Amino acid sequence: MRMRLAGMTLALVVASACSSGGGAAGDAVGQSHEALSPPRGGVLRGAIPDTAAEILDLDPQRAYDAVPWGLFRCCLLRTIYSYNGTPTDEGGVVPRPDLAAGSPTISADGLTWTFRLREGIRYAPPFEDTPITSVDLVRALERTARLASQDLGYGSFYFGVISGFDDYGSGAADSIVGLETPDDRTLVVRLDQVTGDLAYRFTMPATAPIPEGASDGHDDDYARYLVASGPYMIEGSEHVDPSAPATEQDPAAGFVPPTLTPDGAVDQPGSLVLVRNPAWDPADDQLRPASPDRIELTLGGLDEEIARRVDDGELDLVFGASSPFEQVARYRSDPALQGRLFVDENDAFFAVTMNLATPPFDDVHVRRAVSRAIDKQALVDMLAEPPYGPFGLFAGEVTTHMAPDALEGQLLRAFDPYPYDPRAAQAEMRASAYDLNGDGVCDAQACRHVRALVMDEGVLPEQARAIRDDLTEVGIELELQIEPPPVFFGDVDPAGSIHNPRAHIPIGIAYPWGQDYPEGGGWFSPLFDRSGLGGPNTSLIGATPDELKEWGYQVTSVPSVEDRIQACLELSGVARVQCWAELDQYLTTEVVPHVPYFVTEHAQVVSERVVAYSFDQFSGFPALDRIALATGSG
Repeated sequence: MRMRLAGMTLALVVASACSSGGGAAGDAVGQSHEALSPPRGGVLRGAIPDTAAEILDLDPQRAYDAVPWGLFRCCLLRTIYSYNGTPTDEGGVVPRPDLAAGSPTISADGLTWTFRLREGIRYAPPFEDTPITSVDLVRALERTARLASQDLGYGSFYFGVISGFDDYGSGAADSIVGLETPDDRTLVVRLDQVTGDLAYRFTMPATAPIPEGASDGHDDDYARYLVASGPYMIEGSEHVDPSAPATEQDPAAGFVPPTLTPDGAVDQPGSLVLVRNPAWDPADDQLRPASPDRIELTLGGLDEEIARRVDDGELDLVFGASSPFEQVARYRSDPALQGRLFVDENDAFFAVTMNLATPPFDDVHVRRAVSRAIDKQALVDMLAEPPYGPFGLFAGEVTTHMAPDALEGQLLRAFDPYPYDPRAAQAEMRASAYDLNGDGVCDAQACRHVRALVMDEGVLPEQARAIRDDLTEVGIELELQIEPPPVFFGDVDPAGSIHNPRAHIPIGIAYPWGQDYPEGGGWFSPLFDRSGLGGPNTSLIGATPDELKEWGYQVTSVPSVEDRIQACLELSGVARVQCWAELDQYLTTEVVPHVPYFVTEHAQVVSERVVAYSFDQFSGFPALDRIALATGSG
C-alpha cells in the first residue's frame, strides 16, 4: 500500500471479509448520505484543485492517486470486483462482484482462483458492439506488467503473486503463465503464494479490461484514448478511430489536461467532461446508480476560488480535496447551511515513527514511554488552526493503534493502550536501560540531540514542536530537522530520506499512510515487513543482522513480525480480519514502532442543487455516481 494524497510525492470469501466493518460514516452535519429515491439527471459541475489537477492521469495502468481512482470506480471503469461508493457503515469497504457473475471458486490450496464473468457487458464507444471477455482482462494485466517493468504504475507490488507476471513484464516470457482463459467468460488465476486478498486486488483499476487494439501505441497517452466500461465515458470518445495508426488518432475531446509550468504547477486549467455510456445497462450494474446525466470537471483552480463558486452555485463541489477550513466552519455554524456539509473519516493516518535500530529507540520501554508522553488530542486540535493540517487537511480524530478500524471489523474500536499520561510515561522510562538513576527521565547520552526529521507541510512543524516539548518529560531532547516533502521522502536527496536505512534517522514526524484498498494485507505488509525496507518500513522491523551491519548500525537485532503477517495473508474471511486485529494489538503493545496520532477526515460542502450525497470510502472522495441533483438542474 502507498499513501495516495493529491499533490503528494510519495503510496477470501468476498462477502464476509469485512462485513462486520463500520464506523467511518459521515457525521450528523449533513442530512443524509443518500435519499431513498434520488432523482436522476442533470449536469454535475465540479472542480479539481491545482494540487490534484497537476498530477491527474487517467491511464489505469499508470495512475496511482486517489483522484483518478475515484473517477475510475464511479464512472469510467468496471473491474472483476468493485465497491458501491458508500462509507464504511453502508458497506463501502466490501468488494462486490462487478464484472464477475458471483464469488470466485478457490482451490483447496488457495493457489488457483477461477472467476466467471457476467454475460453481455459491452464497452463504451468506439467499442460499443464489443463484449467484455476474459482475454481483455489478461490484456490489461499484461500491460500492467509491462509498464511496471519500466517503474510505471504499481503492478508488481500487487500482481507479482500471479505466476509469471514479472517474467512477462521483463520480457523473459511471452505470456503470463498464471493467467488462463478457457472461454470468453472464464479467467483462471494461478498464484505463486496464497493471497487471500486477491479479490481486493482485482478491484484496482489496473485490472480493468482493455479491448483489442485500444491501447496499442499509447503507452504514454492512453489516458486521452481510454475506452470506458462503466456508466460514463469521456465526451467525444465515439470519434476516436482505433483502426488508424496511433500517431494519427485524435484523442477524445472531453479530456483536456491542464497546461503546466516548467516546475509542474498548473498554468492554464484543463477540463474533463463525462457523458453517459450508451452501451451501459443499469440492470447489469448493481454498484453504480449513475445519477447525473453529465459530469463536468474543471481541472485546476485555487481552493478559495472553487469554494466561492460552490457558495454561489456555479459549481456543485470540489473533487480531490476537502473544502477549505473557513468555508466548512461557516457552514457548520449556520443552521441554514448545515445540510450542505458532510464530514467522513477517510482512513489516512499520520504517525511519529521510530527507528528500532537507533538508540534509545532500540528499547521497547523507551518506545512505550514516547507513546504515553505525546498528547495526541492536543496535536489533533492544532489541525483546525492556521496553517492547518498537511496537504489541505484540517480535521481528524485521535487514533490509538496501527490501522483503521474499517480494516479490522471494528474489533479494536475501544483499544487504547497508551492514553496520554506523563507519569505513566516516566514509569516506562524507569524500566528502560536508558534511565540510569531510576528517576523516570532518560539521562543517557543517546537521549541528547536526537535528530527528528519533520515534514514541512501545514501544521506538522508546529505539531513537531509540541511533540518535542512533550518528550522532555521523559528526558528525550529532539533536534528538529524540518524539510519539504520531496526531501522528507527522498525525491530530491535520497541519502537523507526517511526511507533510507543508511540515514540513521531516529524519529520521523509525521509519516503518512493510507489504504490502496480496504484490507489489512496492503496496509501492514509494506509498513512492517521486509518488503517495505528502504521504503515505508522506516522502523526497520524485520531487518537481518547482516543488513543492520551493512547499514552501519551498532544495534545487532530488531523485532520481526514477518511470520505473523504471513499467517494472516494465508487466511480469508472473518479469520483474516481477526488476524489483522491481533497483529495490530501485538505491534501496538509489544513492538511499538509508531505512535499513530490522527486519522484524517474529509469535509465536503456541496451546492444547494445537491439533494443526495455519498462518500466513497475506497477513494476517500465523493462518489460522483451517487450525487443526485434537484430536478431541472441543467
